[in-house]
Amino acid sequence: PLKVANEIADKFPSEENLRKRDSLREYKRVGVDFKIYDPIMESITFAFHDSQVVKSIEKLTGFKKMIPDEHLYAGGLSSMSKNSFLNPHLDNSHNDDKTLYRALNLLYYVSKDWKIDYGGNLILFPNGIKSSSKTIHSKFNSLVLMETNNQSYHGVSKVINKSPRRCISNYYFSEVSTNGKNYNHVTSFFSFPKDSLVKRISLLLDRNSRQALSSVFKKIINHKNWHKR
Repeated sequence: PLKVANEIADKFPSEENLRKRDSLREYKRVGVDFKIYDPIMESITFAFHDSQVVKSIEKLTGFKKMIPDEHLYAGGLSSMSKNSFLNPHLDNSHNDDKTLYRALNLLYYVSKDWKIDYGGNLILFPNGIKSSSKTIHSKFNSLVLMETNNQSYHGVSKVINKSPRRCISNYYFSEVSTNGKNYNHVTSFFSFPKDSLVKRISLLLDRNSRQALSSVFKKIINHKNWHKR
């Protein structure tokens, strides 16, 4: 309902209360520290985990036995102010302990009066990273359900508006991949067509080295994801 959507937008935490992520791959702020946010932020985030909501999304998408991510592994709140971006990428193929495939990405947009020419819109590459793209408007009070597998290339265009583009994201996992294939990869970033050669090469080295070393690092540091509550 519009009244609820407006309240969510009004109570969304300021960027000072969100964690900054700034690299060649992305520039944005994220957060799951619900103890310091207004209670409605936790309510809307975990509303997508309700069994009736999950059943509705299963019926809509045709995917069965979807498992909401209670640990918010890469999910939660996201705020992208001016000059923020998210380079084209493939999401991490699995959950944190590699037991389930990532199946759906749920993106709920809550920036009032957000126009498509403000930037901060979802960019999809349906036919591969080197093919033409499709822009999805980050329209207020709209929800995007995106299949995530080893071909789901996507990014977010640079924000040019002064006020931030805000989003609440969740993931659903599954025991099998959405396309029936077996694969395992880390979050892998690519470049936009207008990016420099230096950035393209840097991102190539980044994704290849992180993929090669991911299993080694996981064994060495006994990684505990910061999202887990």
